[in-house]
Amino acid sequence: MFIDDLFTYHAYLKEINSKLFLQLFERETNTTIVINEQTNFTNKILPNHLYYIKSGYVKSSVIDKQGNLKSFDILGPSEFLGLNTLFHSSKSDNPWLFISLENVTLVGIPFYRIDPTNKEIFDMFYKNFYHQTQKVHLFWYLSSLSGYERVFTSLIVLVQYLGKKSKNYFILPKFVTHSLLAEFSNVSRPYVTKVLLNLENKQLVRYRHHIIKFCNNNDLLSKYLDDFLF
Repeated sequence: MFIDDLFTYHAYLKEINSKLFLQLFERETNTTIVINEQTNFTNKILPNHLYYIKSGYVKSSVIDKQGNLKSFDILGPSEFLGLNTLFHSSKSDNPWLFISLENVTLVGIPFYRIDPTNKEIFDMFYKNFYHQTQKVHLFWYLSSLSGYERVFTSLIVLVQYLGKKSKNYFILPKFVTHSLLAEFSNVSRPYVTKVLLNLENKQLVRYRHHIIKFCNNNDLLSKYLDDFLF
């Protein structure tokens, strides 16, 4: 499946990002930025800078013409923020909103410090930019599906990216709320609640103490996933 391939590559990319960052930038004197959870820190993201995420998770969102917040990506540790704003001439050129989902630590890397002759660095940046673009395009694609399919597929994507595997479930972080799923699915929060209740009745989802758990049972999942995804 496309989603499986996407996040298998994602795990590989985070590993090479971490190694290359330690090799090339860790010894440099770079600016460290600490951001509290649930903070819009868009104004801290400067043109001609990259930001390596040392800890925490960030969502990339836009506000549509109707004033609704739509989210298209989540970036976490060992990923780069700022690839889509690197060559903007000013902050005002940036259509993206960057909001921390938990406490976040970033390392700022001015573009002028990057060796333009180092092919390895630019190859890494290209791979990251291409991968982030694929994830954004995936959520654009979801907008063509029905509301139920959008919520379910968004949930699958977030489980693949963020879920911690236990015996019976993949456990999502507390910041994966009904509201966050609504932003990724382009539906209302009550609609997300309705879909999750339906999935809970099918024993695919468990929602307790504000934490979403997704079923880790291949036989049960196969009843619902055949021909549903890519």
